Amino acid sequence: WSCLTHVNCLDEELLVKMKAAGCYQIWFGVESGSQRLLDFCNKNLKLDTAREVFAMCNKHGIMTHALFILGLPGETREETKQTIDFAIEIDPCFAQFSLASPLKGTLMYDQMADSSLGLGKIVDFNEDHYDVFTNIVYIPAGRTGDELRAAHRMAYRRFYLRTHYVLHILPYLLKFPLRSLRAFIKAAVKQLILR
Repeated sequence: WSCLTHVNCLDEELLVKMKAAGCYQIWFGVESGSQRLLDFCNKNLKLDTAREVFAMCNKHGIMTHALFILGLPGETREETKQTIDFAIEIDPCFAQFSLASPLKGTLMYDQMADSSLGLGKIVDFNEDHYDVFTNIVYIPAGRTGDELRAAHRMAYRRFYLRTHYVLHILPYLLKFPLRSLRAFIKAAVKQLILR
């Protein structure tokens, strides 16, 4: 079985019990490699805690899936780079990089829609376009949509096209459920080759 949790919810004792109970993969919403952005978005996550938890999971052979968002409110070019670098540093088995897409009724939407904050602007209000992978619906101040698309492509390529990554993931893939492995390969081809 696999699950999604917050890095604050795990310690080594619980992780060992989860592994003994058959947990093979844990998904974590890390969101950013910038502590400033995590604090601004009220994520209640410290980068050092994430480092410790991902190291524990690697130590105990539990696959990790880290979820990141590029283009958060007010994100700078340097913070985009920090997020990509952090994904590589914590070395999850899989990393997903989404584009910030604010949904109405959320704090993030309010922050992005409030031009007086100077964080950027929503450029597409049609929620049918909010797929987080291809459409740019929000652009942080001082950035462009083309730049965000390029950063999104670069994040996937920098993370997945590393010799270390291939060596790191091979032992896990041998234990991966076949259906999930097919989905992983399909997503990899789409993100790394077809884009």
